Amino acid sequence: MRISIVTPGRTRSGYIQEGEKDFLGRLERVVPVRLITVKETPSTRNRPVQDIREQEWRRMAETVPARSYVTALDRRGRMLSSEDFAEKIRLLQNRSVADVCFVIGGPAGLSDSAVRAAHFVLSISPMTFTHEMSRLILLEQLYRAFSILRNEKYHK
Repeated sequence: MRISIVTPGRTRSGYIQEGEKDFLGRLERVVPVRLITVKETPSTRNRPVQDIREQEWRRMAETVPARSYVTALDRRGRMLSSEDFAEKIRLLQNRSVADVCFVIGGPAGLSDSAVRAAHFVLSISPMTFTHEMSRLILLEQLYRAFSILRNEKYHK
């Protein structure tokens, strides 16, 4: 299994960059993972939010690996416990899914098209987080899921 995380915009905050680097390093010992960033669409007063979301999704969709199992992170999605998330990963492994791609919207969120294109929609919380923070939370939860699956003590 290979994991991709696609999102608009790079991480600007230093402490979040440090966290991403830490969890990417931990994860890469277990599973190939890559962060893919596309150009963020600038927000203007005259541009409808849905247009921004759609434009970003078109860029993101071009980078999603072919035949990936796509999971969209969206507050309208299903919330899972860490154990249930690990079980979801295990089921994908058992089905021999080669590529799993997580898509995270930018500051305007994900478009309805992105949510409809996903195989699964995951909510990390009913609260709203920045796309940078969402990326870090996802990386940590992926590491936790693989730790659970490998029966390692990180989760305990």
